[in-house]
Amino acid sequence: MQPIVIIGSGLAGFNTVKEFRKLDKDTPIVMLTSDDGRNYSKPMLSAGFTKEKTADDLCMATPEKVAEQFNVEVRTDVHVAEIDPSGKRVLLPDDHLDYSKLVLALGADTWTPPLEGDAVGDVFSVNDLMDYGKFRAAVDGKKTVTILGHKTQVVYSLNYPNNKCDRTTRK
Repeated sequence: MQPIVIIGSGLAGFNTVKEFRKLDKDTPIVMLTSDDGRNYSKPMLSAGFTKEKTADDLCMATPEKVAEQFNVEVRTDVHVAEIDPSGKRVLLPDDHLDYSKLVLALGADTWTPPLEGDAVGDVFSVNDLMDYGKFRAAVDGKKTVTILGHKTQVVYSLNYPNNKCDRTTRK
Protein backbone atom coordinates (compact mmCIF):
# COMPACT_ATOMS: atom_id res chain seq x y z
CA MET A 1 0.00 0.00 0.00
CA GLN A 2 1.32 3.42 -0.95
CA PRO A 3 1.40 5.97 1.88
CA ILE A 4 -0.55 9.15 2.27
CA VAL A 5 2.00 11.90 1.71
CA ILE A 6 1.63 15.20 3.53
CA ILE A 7 3.81 18.06 2.33
CA GLY A 8 4.24 20.47 5.23
CA SER A 9 4.75 20.06 8.96
CA GLY A 10 3.08 23.21 10.23
CA LEU A 11 -0.28 23.41 11.95
CA ALA A 12 -2.25 22.14 8.92
CA GLY A 13 0.07 19.18 8.34
CA PHE A 14 0.30 18.26 12.00
CA ASN A 15 -3.47 18.53 12.56
CA THR A 16 -4.12 16.44 9.45
CA VAL A 17 -2.00 13.64 10.91
CA LYS A 18 -3.53 14.04 14.37
CA GLU A 19 -7.14 13.95 13.14
CA PHE A 20 -6.54 11.16 10.58
CA ARG A 21 -4.97 8.97 13.25
CA LYS A 22 -8.17 9.24 15.30
CA LEU A 23 -9.92 7.42 12.43
CA ASP A 24 -7.16 5.19 11.11
CA LYS A 25 -4.14 4.07 13.11
CA ASP A 26 -2.47 1.92 10.43
CA THR A 27 -2.42 3.56 6.98
CA PRO A 28 1.18 4.59 6.26
CA ILE A 29 1.77 8.35 6.33
CA VAL A 30 4.90 10.18 5.23
CA MET A 31 5.26 13.86 6.14
CA LEU A 32 7.73 15.88 4.08
CA THR A 33 9.00 19.19 5.43
CA SER A 34 11.62 21.63 4.19
CA ASP A 35 12.47 22.65 7.76
CA ASP A 36 13.64 20.71 10.81
CA GLY A 37 10.18 19.30 11.53
CA ARG A 38 9.80 20.51 15.10
CA ASN A 39 6.19 21.02 16.17
CA TYR A 40 5.33 24.41 17.69
CA SER A 41 2.50 26.88 18.15
CA LYS A 42 2.84 29.63 15.55
CA PRO A 43 1.28 32.35 17.78
CA MET A 44 4.11 31.70 20.22
CA LEU A 45 6.61 33.07 17.68
CA SER A 46 5.56 36.57 18.67
CA ALA A 47 4.51 35.93 22.27
CA GLY A 48 7.64 33.89 22.98
CA PHE A 49 9.91 36.78 22.09
CA THR A 50 8.58 39.00 24.85
CA LYS A 51 8.97 36.11 27.27
CA GLU A 52 12.61 35.66 26.21
CA LYS A 53 11.96 32.14 24.90
CA THR A 54 14.40 30.49 22.51
CA ALA A 55 13.30 28.43 19.53
CA ASP A 56 14.08 25.31 21.53
CA ASP A 57 11.85 26.57 24.36
CA LEU A 58 8.95 26.94 21.89
CA CYS A 59 9.35 23.44 20.46
CA MET A 60 6.47 21.25 21.65
CA ALA A 61 7.67 18.04 19.97
CA THR A 62 10.63 16.87 17.92
CA PRO A 63 9.98 15.09 14.59
CA GLU A 64 11.04 11.86 16.28
CA LYS A 65 8.40 12.35 18.98
CA VAL A 66 5.71 13.15 16.38
CA ALA A 67 6.72 10.04 14.40
CA GLU A 68 6.47 7.85 17.48
CA GLN A 69 3.26 9.35 18.84
CA PHE A 70 1.33 9.28 15.54
CA ASN A 71 2.93 6.37 13.65
CA VAL A 72 4.13 8.63 10.84
CA GLU A 73 7.42 8.91 8.99
CA VAL A 74 8.71 12.48 9.14
CA ARG A 75 11.34 13.44 6.57
CA THR A 76 13.02 16.75 7.38
CA ASP A 77 15.03 19.13 5.17
CA VAL A 78 13.25 17.78 2.08
CA HIS A 79 12.58 20.02 -0.89
CA VAL A 80 9.95 18.81 -3.34
CA ALA A 81 11.11 19.30 -6.93
CA GLU A 82 7.85 18.43 -8.64
CA ILE A 83 4.51 16.69 -8.17
CA ASP A 84 3.28 14.23 -10.81
CA PRO A 85 -0.47 13.93 -10.08
CA SER A 86 -1.21 11.51 -12.91
CA GLY A 87 1.57 9.17 -11.71
CA LYS A 88 0.75 9.84 -8.03
CA ARG A 89 4.41 10.59 -7.38
CA VAL A 90 6.30 13.32 -5.52
CA LEU A 91 9.64 14.00 -7.17
CA LEU A 92 12.51 14.92 -4.87
CA PRO A 93 15.93 16.15 -6.02
CA ASP A 94 17.52 12.69 -5.77
CA ASP A 95 14.56 10.38 -5.26
CA HIS A 96 10.80 10.02 -5.62
CA LEU A 97 7.92 8.98 -3.40
CA ASP A 98 4.75 7.31 -4.68
CA TYR A 99 1.53 8.08 -2.82
CA SER A 100 -2.07 6.92 -2.52
CA LYS A 101 -3.29 10.37 -1.46
CA LEU A 102 -1.51 13.71 -1.30
CA VAL A 103 -2.11 16.55 1.15
CA LEU A 104 -0.58 19.97 0.49
CA ALA A 105 -0.25 21.68 3.87
CA LEU A 106 2.13 24.40 2.75
CA GLY A 107 1.24 27.24 5.10
CA ALA A 108 1.66 30.93 4.40
CA ASP A 109 4.47 32.76 2.66
CA THR A 110 5.88 36.02 3.92
CA TRP A 111 5.93 39.20 1.88
CA THR A 112 9.32 40.86 1.65
CA PRO A 113 9.43 44.38 0.23
CA PRO A 114 12.11 45.27 -2.29
CA LEU A 115 15.03 46.51 -0.24
CA GLU A 116 18.41 48.05 -1.00
CA GLY A 117 21.34 49.14 1.11
CA ASP A 118 24.10 47.77 3.27
CA ALA A 119 21.76 46.28 5.91
CA VAL A 120 19.69 44.05 3.60
CA GLY A 121 21.43 41.02 5.08
CA ASP A 122 20.07 42.00 8.49
CA VAL A 123 16.41 41.79 7.41
CA PHE A 124 14.46 38.77 8.68
CA SER A 125 11.09 37.29 7.84
CA VAL A 126 9.77 35.29 10.77
CA ASN A 127 7.31 32.68 9.52
CA ASP A 128 8.38 29.50 11.29
CA LEU A 129 10.41 28.21 14.21
CA MET A 130 13.70 28.14 12.30
CA ASP A 131 13.18 31.77 11.19
CA TYR A 132 12.41 32.68 14.79
CA GLY A 133 15.63 31.07 16.01
CA LYS A 134 17.73 33.03 13.50
CA PHE A 135 15.92 36.28 14.30
CA ARG A 136 16.21 35.74 18.05
CA ALA A 137 19.96 35.16 17.78
CA ALA A 138 20.41 38.22 15.56
CA VAL A 139 18.60 40.66 17.87
CA ASP A 140 20.04 39.33 21.10
CA GLY A 141 21.56 42.31 22.93
CA LYS A 142 20.28 44.86 20.41
CA LYS A 143 18.56 47.98 21.71
CA THR A 144 16.60 48.87 18.55
CA VAL A 145 14.49 46.59 16.39
CA THR A 146 12.52 47.92 13.43
CA ILE A 147 9.41 45.98 12.47
CA LEU A 148 7.91 46.13 8.98
CA GLY A 149 4.49 44.54 8.87
CA HIS A 150 0.77 44.79 9.20
CA LYS A 151 0.09 42.47 12.14
CA THR A 152 -0.17 44.89 15.03
CA GLN A 153 -0.29 42.04 17.56
CA VAL A 154 3.18 41.01 16.40
CA VAL A 155 4.48 44.57 16.30
CA TYR A 156 3.31 45.32 19.82
CA SER A 157 4.45 42.04 21.28
CA LEU A 158 7.98 42.75 20.07
CA ASN A 159 7.99 46.04 21.98
CA TYR A 160 9.67 44.44 24.98
CA PRO A 161 11.44 46.04 27.95
CA ASN A 162 14.91 47.56 27.37
CA ASN A 163 14.25 47.75 23.65
CA LYS A 164 12.70 50.28 21.33
CA CYS A 165 10.60 49.16 18.37
CA ASP A 166 9.86 51.40 15.42
CA ARG A 167 6.54 50.54 13.79
CA THR A 168 6.09 50.79 10.04
CA THR A 169 2.97 49.41 8.39
CA ARG A 170 1.94 48.80 4.81
CA LYS A 171 -1.60 48.97 3.54
